[in-house]
Amino acid sequence: DCIDSILSQEYSDFNLYIFDDNSKDETVQIIRKYLSFDKRIKLFKSYSNIGTYSGKNYIFNNFSNSKYIALHDADDISFKDRFKKQIEFLEKNKDYDICGSNVFEYNVDKNTKNISKYPEVLDSKNLNIIRSIIRDKGINEFYNIKLCMNGTTVFRKEKLKILRGWDGYTRIGGDTEIFLRAMKKSKIYNIQETLYQRSIHQKSLTRSKSHGFKSKIREDY
Repeated sequence: DCIDSILSQEYSDFNLYIFDDNSKDETVQIIRKYLSFDKRIKLFKSYSNIGTYSGKNYIFNNFSNSKYIALHDADDISFKDRFKKQIEFLEKNKDYDICGSNVFEYNVDKNTKNISKYPEVLDSKNLNIIRSIIRDKGINEFYNIKLCMNGTTVFRKEKLKILRGWDGYTRIGGDTEIFLRAMKKSKIYNIQETLYQRSIHQKSLTRSKSHGFKSKIREDY
């Protein structure tokens, strides 16, 4: 469903770069079935686990040559008009460099559904507010602040080059970190529509006790 949702986008002029971070299941075999009928798909398989942010940097620095970079997380689904609406927004609003959206969340373990809404505009003013919250109320209050859902975002490539991509030295929190860096001199816009579906389960990294929200390693980072 994840790959199908991308290939079915109304905006179809793109390449789909898939980075397999040394998976041990049938992921690569499934992807290879798609390669035979859609030439937009480019598969890259790592022979060691280097982490999602290093994987993003590898694709971005070596293969991406388009004006925009759209992200997508595994197991999630993009609604068919997502790319179209985000690119149209960025084309019309040159003062914004990143565009996300609201998210339909499906909790696999609890079988619950929810619409997660994200702030419409993020910029340096929000960054100053975040600093004040952490200073006055502590790091735990920061976890209640929403920025963007990583998989929903589309970046201007030129801005991503200025940011020099993601922090490839971390395995956690790199998506939040790049948004915070971007907010220093850029504006982020979250379209106030639900254009993305996210699957939540207890086995995910963000839900684990060792690396999830409020874990020691994430707090230190």
